[in-house]
Amino acid sequence: MIFLKWAVPRERVCRAWCLYDGANSAFATVILTALFPVYFSQSVVPDRGLCLLAHCVPGPSLWAYGVSISVLIAALFAPLAGKVADTYGLRKPLFILFVLSGAGATAMMLFAYPGWVWYALVCFLIGHLSFLFADVMYNSYLPIIAPENKHDILSSQGYAWGYVGGGLLLAFQFFILGLPGIRIEHNDFFIIRLCLASVGIWWLLFSLPAMVWLPASAIEGLTKHSVSEPSCDGFLSSLKRIKETPGALLFLTAFFFYNNGIQTVISMAAIYGSYRLGITQKELMGALLVTQFVAFPGALLFGFLADKFGTLRILLGNLAVWCLIVTYAVWIRRSLEFWILAGLSGLVLGGSQALSRSAFTKFIKDNRSGEFFGFYAMGGRFSSLLGPFVFGMVFDATRSMEVSILSVLFFFLMGAVLLWSCRVRWNGYSGVS
Repeated sequence: MIFLKWAVPRERVCRAWCLYDGANSAFATVILTALFPVYFSQSVVPDRGLCLLAHCVPGPSLWAYGVSISVLIAALFAPLAGKVADTYGLRKPLFILFVLSGAGATAMMLFAYPGWVWYALVCFLIGHLSFLFADVMYNSYLPIIAPENKHDILSSQGYAWGYVGGGLLLAFQFFILGLPGIRIEHNDFFIIRLCLASVGIWWLLFSLPAMVWLPASAIEGLTKHSVSEPSCDGFLSSLKRIKETPGALLFLTAFFFYNNGIQTVISMAAIYGSYRLGITQKELMGALLVTQFVAFPGALLFGFLADKFGTLRILLGNLAVWCLIVTYAVWIRRSLEFWILAGLSGLVLGGSQALSRSAFTKFIKDNRSGEFFGFYAMGGRFSSLLGPFVFGMVFDATRSMEVSILSVLFFFLMGAVLLWSCRVRWNGYSGVS
């Protein structure tokens, strides 16, 4: 197919950038989606939950709250991190720092024994925060290493190889867990803890090309005096520039809503399958593998379609499919249906994320990629906060997975309505043409 010619970038720096997506996607796949949510909520957290004062919080709700806390912290400080990277030329040092801290904290999950709730939470929070802040630096390289007319393609390539990278590690772990004689519960779930720790090693290993080849100083002639100092006033001036950029604030608001739905599906899918359908850990990993490897051609396909028909139009079609997926999820009764949903989710997941990232680059100008992507990350992380938090609250109140997943539909619908209103030209590029 024609779009497969875009699978591998030609430039070395772009290949290194895409390879990092394969490195950190192992964290998103194994820690945020497949293994750790179920292991944490069902094995680390006691059956009665974590009791605080007179209330015992069940495992699924505690996991949702943990995700929400980490993304709240990241959302509050992402614009500052991006501004510091732009102001002092620290994009690459900060990127390396966050990769090292995140990989290290994830490797320490080897010692997250059953019952060690606070230890597991701390390792997760450090790893997740590092993952999120490294992503700000990583995303801000997109408008720097590629011309504007290549943003859709390179962004899609990054996500495509991210799904391959995360899927390969998960496939290997799936193979190990399926070997004859492997007892998952043996020695305090040692094999599960080893799988979790291997994510840190994978993350660090495949980040090395990006650490070497991504430019240390992204913009020639940029000094700490060429942009304003990072401060409260700097934050307000950055917010003012976002508001003064036509369509930028509206796009971020739309992104905030529909990304709520996407992130909730990602973070709660494994728990939904295990609690709602009784799907085993191995079946969940198999379904996620389907998602990962379908997402590879899916991301490239949506990049191809966006190049032909316009980013905004294809994003809207993508969100319509998400609405169908969430609606169908309420009615599923068999594990086979869960696998079908996993495949459909993979088809649209890479496209929605890649095109959102590349669409936002249309607003960036005046050498402020870190600053603008800090706000993009803030919108994304706040959306990661609200969706899982609402899901957790609904389940805490109703103990109904059906009602909880149905609440996600609101975010997709609101995002689609706002995105439809964002019919503007982005730096001379029409998002609807």
